[in-house]
Amino acid sequence: STGWVASVVGVHPWQIALFDNKAQRDMWSDNPDARASSSYAPTGSVRRVDGGFHLSGRWYFSSGVDHCGWVLLGGVIPDDGNGAEFRTFLVPRQDFSIDHESWNVTGLAGTGSKDVLVAGAFVPDYRTHRIIDVYHGTDPGFAVNERPYFRLPWRLVFAYTIAAPSIGAAVGAVDSFIEQNRARVSAYGGPPVAQNPALHRPLARALIAVDVARTRLSATWTEFLSRLENGQPIPYERRAQALYEAAFAHDSCTAAIHELMGVNGGRTMRADGALQRFFRDLLAMRNHPAANLEFSGSLFAQAKLGVEPPPFDPTQRFVL
Repeated sequence: STGWVASVVGVHPWQIALFDNKAQRDMWSDNPDARASSSYAPTGSVRRVDGGFHLSGRWYFSSGVDHCGWVLLGGVIPDDGNGAEFRTFLVPRQDFSIDHESWNVTGLAGTGSKDVLVAGAFVPDYRTHRIIDVYHGTDPGFAVNERPYFRLPWRLVFAYTIAAPSIGAAVGAVDSFIEQNRARVSAYGGPPVAQNPALHRPLARALIAVDVARTRLSATWTEFLSRLENGQPIPYERRAQALYEAAFAHDSCTAAIHELMGVNGGRTMRADGALQRFFRDLLAMRNHPAANLEFSGSLFAQAKLGVEPPPFDPTQRFVL
């Protein structure tokens, strides 16, 4: 849970750096350590008013919100003649409340991913981020933040952000399994459990699954940064592959730890057991939209088969 919150909250400064510089000053001029949580699904109400927008409603799953003085909220602006569009709205703490009873879960319980309530808040236009600007590469923050990594593919930044804690949870689960079974002796006698062949292949699979996921994602990120630093574009097919790699990391790590659960004995189900806690956290992460293996796999496979990328939809949050 700590890794999840650190990853999710930790990536938001990257996006806020794409906002108008005035929004960045609003957030950081008085407190350089200010943090923002987020809830991007457009579940609240947004309408245009003079100079900005009026927000109200409930937004869900805002990880780490208790530790943040700001929140990024997603919303779709209704068609006012120029077409509907998705924006992210930067909202200060005084303009939202937290539903502290909204987070009662079996996985990632420590993230405090609670609901955010807005009872009529004004957000000036400059404190919004347009997905259309992401698509066209015209983010206003580029005027002050010129480093290449600010031009990393939008969707991949967030997909890789949440793949990292999934890999970390799998590492913790493998370490816990090894610690439990290294010197364990069966209650029925015989050789040490470490010599039981039933444990060997699942452990080997888990070790390699974790290593492959970590190595692959790190290599892809290094490649993309190198391309941007050298002024080279990242082809769509490669971006689609990278999105699938992130989802595959979730899937392979979760499946590998699930198999370890099946050979760890009855102690696995103890409520205070580390292995089952890691597994519940992995299941929770696996259910995030960015870990959707079928969606990302379809994009990647279609790209390899020569199918044109889906058309840009200005009402959706992500641009690949």
